[in-house]
Amino acid sequence: MNMNTAYTTIEDLAPLDVKTTITTTKKNSATSLLIWFVVIFIILYIIFIIWRPNFVKKNVQGIIVDEVDQTKAILWSLFIAAIITLIIYLVRR
Repeated sequence: MNMNTAYTTIEDLAPLDVKTTITTTKKNSATSLLIWFVVIFIILYIIFIIWRPNFVKKNVQGIIVDEVDQTKAILWSLFIAAIITLIIYLVRR
């Protein structure tokens, strides 16, 4: 390593294993976001099933029943997971 060399990026200063990690993270950005989305979706879905908030309960003829509507739980989980994943994408960018 020559001390007179001008380094322009952090990748030039990093050891080999760190360089590999930086490169891998940049290449797999979409994959990591997809994994984040799936994990957040599953966690939210489980939370909605266990806690039964009013917006995921069944509505029978205007009366809210104390049962979870699976479709509402899935849709709300997808919606909120998409928003959180978008926030993660914007923060990491």
